[in-house]
Amino acid sequence: MASPAQSSSPGSSHIYAVFVKDFFLGPNGYEVLFVRADGSVAASAHARNRSFKANGLVDLPVVSTTRSRVYYLDGDADVRYVQPDGSTGLAERLPVASQQIAAFAVDPDDRRLAFSILDYTAKPVTMRLFTEDVGGANRTEIFSSSSVYEWPVGWHQGRLVLAVSPVAYVQNASDWFMASSGFHVVEPATANRLVTLCETAETAYPTSPWGAACLAYPKEYSVVSWEGQKRELLPGDPCRAQGAIAISPDGSEVAVLASARICGGAANDPIRLVPAAGTVSQQAGVVGTPLGWIDADHLVFQEDLPPFSPANVAAPIKVADLGSGTISVVSTSGFFAGTVPGGL
Repeated sequence: MASPAQSSSPGSSHIYAVFVKDFFLGPNGYEVLFVRADGSVAASAHARNRSFKANGLVDLPVVSTTRSRVYYLDGDADVRYVQPDGSTGLAERLPVASQQIAAFAVDPDDRRLAFSILDYTAKPVTMRLFTEDVGGANRTEIFSSSSVYEWPVGWHQGRLVLAVSPVAYVQNASDWFMASSGFHVVEPATANRLVTLCETAETAYPTSPWGAACLAYPKEYSVVSWEGQKRELLPGDPCRAQGAIAISPDGSEVAVLASARICGGAANDPIRLVPAAGTVSQQAGVVGTPLGWIDADHLVFQEDLPPFSPANVAAPIKVADLGSGTISVVSTSGFFAGTVPGGL
């Protein structure tokens, strides 16, 4: 297995979006891809999907970004990495048995790893949370439960960020991938909770180093930093934020769906940008669904298709340079999973 990397930031001109293509549904596995700000693919790696796919199974994250790499789950237990130059290696083999699934997160310096294992042979389902050095040394179990399910989604300033769910099975088709009901920030040595975020709200997989979005339908839409600093989005606005919310890396702006799309179903109104201070949004100049940010200037979004488009036509994913107004087409499909340099 590979030793931890001595990570270094590749610089502002070499920040990549990370996409995952064909995860879960791909009959031949899935792809992890580095995408440049101009939409081109810099490097990619192929991985096997999990073998256990029971109906209603919560399917947990399979990638973790650091300052220099993407780590990804290959099959059920192998944690591999890929770098922007295309080099790959095996970093870890997790202790996953039959009818178990694992999720993991590597710290930004490539030195520590946390992982959860959900055991679906147990009734009720059980989960166990571990931390260790990348490579497998100093493994310690820090938490277990059969009534609440937590899995690591990142590390923030030496602390571990866990997604939380009260159920081990999903109820709706839209909930199946990486859905959670809040986050806990904990001490990695003991799992002692330090901060609770978005309690009982719906929370998407976090892609911002600043914090997470909390969606408490139908009343509250807010964002909260990993330190617990919370602000509501567009309070009092009858067509306020809902659904897709993308927080910029420093939390200074939040991209949300267009007001006409929320209230009237229109698909031709530009994405809104909500600043950190204030309740009035401005238009991003692009139409579609915000997915995430590559950096403070580049917003990744999925463009709306024209009305009555054929069902087999996929909506294109694009990158908007908000400074210059340039729009680039992303030359792959899939979901936006973060950036490199990355981490929380």
